Amino acid sequence: MSTPVRSHRQPTTLPEFLYGSPYYPEHWDAAMRASDPALLRSAGWNVVRMAEFAWDVIEPQEGSFDFSLFDETIERMAAVGIRTILCTPTATPPRWLTLKYPEVLRVDERGVPLSHGSRQHASHLSPVFREHSRRITRVMAEHYAKNPHVIGWQTDNEMHCHFSEDHSPAAQAFFVEFLRKRFGGDISALNRTWGTAFWAQTYAAFEEVPTPKPHRPTYLNPAHVLDYRRALAHGAACFQRDQVEILKAANPNWWVTHNGCFPYIDYAVEFGADLDFMGYDSYPFFDFNPETRRFGQAFNMDYTRAF
Repeated sequence: MSTPVRSHRQPTTLPEFLYGSPYYPEHWDAAMRASDPALLRSAGWNVVRMAEFAWDVIEPQEGSFDFSLFDETIERMAAVGIRTILCTPTATPPRWLTLKYPEVLRVDERGVPLSHGSRQHASHLSPVFREHSRRITRVMAEHYAKNPHVIGWQTDNEMHCHFSEDHSPAAQAFFVEFLRKRFGGDISALNRTWGTAFWAQTYAAFEEVPTPKPHRPTYLNPAHVLDYRRALAHGAACFQRDQVEILKAANPNWWVTHNGCFPYIDYAVEFGADLDFMGYDSYPFFDFNPETRRFGQAFNMDYTRAF
């Protein structure tokens, strides 16, 4: 990848400490949306994070965009002194997208495509999904580029949180090209590095190398698995970079973050290099032991801050 696009505008450069939470106006009726801002402000909030799961609201049909809900909510929040962090909504592709373009779905190790009805079911390695991701990001960025109440962005949401692997045709093609570049087009270099002489694993061409699937009689080649996970990490960074470049081009004053941290993402180098700072979603009650809860939270915050 080329030079990182980050500007390292740390949140400490803002005039006040940001205190708030995600807010989902798409869940609430008009009366609640009208009364919520004052209540949130009375609780001390000065920021909300919005739109991370609202792709279907913003683009209800392919190529048709509606920002009215978020325009209204941003203005209502601003009227009481609450700023907005927006999110690219790519963790939850709308149903029209997965119906029309089923090739964007991730595939599990059994060869079964993930289905609609949850989240993170689209492949970051799919060229088709990456194009739709770029488009929704670009349209949102252009729409809010001059809105003074939008202070920054979060890319996607908790990438690789639930299921980090992908064995779709797009993932297979991405893995092959990743290996070709990694080994300089020399399949013999891959064979030497991976030790493929063991158990007759030798490959004659990069196209022969499959994504490693755990359904096998015994252990997988650990070097094969390691490079596959490196490919997944690189793919996540490429997917995010698409979005960061668009956001920074629309408004260089926006800072961009992501909420981690999860498996097979290179937060320390490639993925983190394009962000101004890393974020972390604090879920204290995921640890049901009140005696250890605070230690887990402290560790995760220190861990995230290190990036």
